[in-house]
Amino acid sequence: MKKTALSAMLISFITTLLFISTAAAAAPFKDVPSNHWAYSDIQILAGKGILNGYSDGSFKPGQNVTREQAAKIISLAADIEPVYPKTATHPDVPTSHWAFGYIEGLSAAGVIDGKANGSFAPKEPLTRAQMAKILTESFNLEANSDKHFRDVPETAWMFEYVMALRDSGITLGYPEDNSFRPYGNVTRAQMAAFANRAMTWELESEVEPIPEEMKQEIMEELHKLVSEARLAAGHYELNGLFGTSGYAHAKAKEMFFHGEPDDFYPEQQLTTENMNRYGYPVRMGGESIATGTIGSHTLEDVVDGWINPPVGHSSYLFGSWDDVEYGIYGDMKTGRIVYTAAFMVYKNEGE
Repeated sequence: MKKTALSAMLISFITTLLFISTAAAAAPFKDVPSNHWAYSDIQILAGKGILNGYSDGSFKPGQNVTREQAAKIISLAADIEPVYPKTATHPDVPTSHWAFGYIEGLSAAGVIDGKANGSFAPKEPLTRAQMAKILTESFNLEANSDKHFRDVPETAWMFEYVMALRDSGITLGYPEDNSFRPYGNVTRAQMAAFANRAMTWELESEVEPIPEEMKQEIMEELHKLVSEARLAAGHYELNGLFGTSGYAHAKAKEMFFHGEPDDFYPEQQLTTENMNRYGYPVRMGGESIATGTIGSHTLEDVVDGWINPPVGHSSYLFGSWDDVEYGIYGDMKTGRIVYTAAFMVYKNEGE
């Protein structure tokens, strides 16, 4: 193959394939299956030690998160150091309380407030308005638009916090009625999702994105190389999709921020349910991922790695797919880049 311009001293490859009838990879908690909407968020935070489940192996994703639990999650997610003063700030959070250091640390940082009587109410559920405040204060989010939710007027105490959360892409609220429901409680699954999005926002703010034109060129060249390889092996050419907001892009971005591909194998296997959540009516999906540093490898190296993955993994480049979607995410400052090829077979009509 002709050598292309992009290139890493180290490239890691991972390929995954799942059918509807195939057992999913082991979930981190018995009540959070791989098709749960917050599966990735929960798994990522659990892998980083930011959240824990219960002794019976459950996570209880639909249960309300308490203020004490939220204090721990936010402290660890935002890297706010625990504080252990000799005298407790809140009478209902004594020095012996398991979350004492987290709560005191957030109080000292001005992230959380107690009640009017000085208590913290650690066992109370966290409301969405309170969640907006602690995330905004912890990650230094800012509001920068004039859009707002119908149930959060400008006179509301949480207005700036909720708008900052929205403008940072951490919440969309409830699009069906343009509401935020500030006094609703936050579930444990929602807390994991909000915290993970805030962490990703913070990491993404440090990245100098690859220009869209350059990403388009890379994806088109990858598709050309994949097509050449398939045709040379006697297979048909696939329809190539070059999106910047679909599954492949989201996967590349997730891998970029949350670890090398091998760190996620096999837990981060592509599932049909995951692709369906992105609006893809597929009955079978597979993916190939590569990561490296621009200037130290070629796109031929990427495709060769997808054809010849490490021992123990299979190549899906030559499968009987319908489409292949490409995703690219990288940082021009560091040169690190992640490539994703998501292969799919669509459901038949009525399936």
